[in-house]
Amino acid sequence: MTETSRTVAIRIARPMAQVYDIVAAPARMTEWASGLATRLDEIDGRWVGQTPEGRAVIRFTPRNDFGIADHWVSLDGRPDIYVPLRVIACDDGAEVLVTVFRRDQMDDAAFARDIDWVGRDLARLKQLAEREPARDMPSIRDGRVDYVEFRAPDLDQVERFYRDLFDWRFTAYGPQYRAFTDGRMDGGFAPAAAAMPLVVLYTDDLEATAARVAAAGVRIIKPIFAFPGGRRFHFADPAGNELAVWSDGQ
Repeated sequence: MTETSRTVAIRIARPMAQVYDIVAAPARMTEWASGLATRLDEIDGRWVGQTPEGRAVIRFTPRNDFGIADHWVSLDGRPDIYVPLRVIACDDGAEVLVTVFRRDQMDDAAFARDIDWVGRDLARLKQLAEREPARDMPSIRDGRVDYVEFRAPDLDQVERFYRDLFDWRFTAYGPQYRAFTDGRMDGGFAPAAAAMPLVVLYTDDLEATAARVAAAGVRIIKPIFAFPGGRRFHFADPAGNELAVWSDGQ
């Protein structure tokens, strides 16, 4: 069977967030991704590059919590070239993966050249990232909305509804809590009396975040407390909305 794609990967001895900062910055692409563009300029809100195949408009995935840095290369009169790119945490470093697709009419030799080119670009990325001092960086989850909780007096009923209608997956944590995932966002249902829906943020350092929130002069509704899986606290923002902040550290 003809190979239709190949994923090229490289291990980098720097924290995932530090590597992602490089990979997700369009302005830094020309420092390592020669296969993408030899020059890249932002013109009227679009990134325009000089690629090995001519002038192209390149769209980039917005920064996100998942290490995704996909991009699409648009050349005049040709189908877009989709380049999936991922940065994942691996031990105390990161791994970068790029999937190379065989395009229409591409023979084995041309496909092999594309794969080799991506491999050389990733080697340049590794050199670039590892020349920079390792930084104690926050995770890409730090300070982001991470979870949402809803009120549900009848947990079995609400589970059936969302499972059957939207194919959500549920996990029971005792008789009073039902966690869910929709494939992208995680959350839970509880028959609690707290204000809900409750948006939950994640932090790498719970005590430091609680101190910053208190210093901002807003009300701490619930001081730090432990729950199965981590710890959290609740606060009221300046508009009066109740939010929670959690960390999986003990």
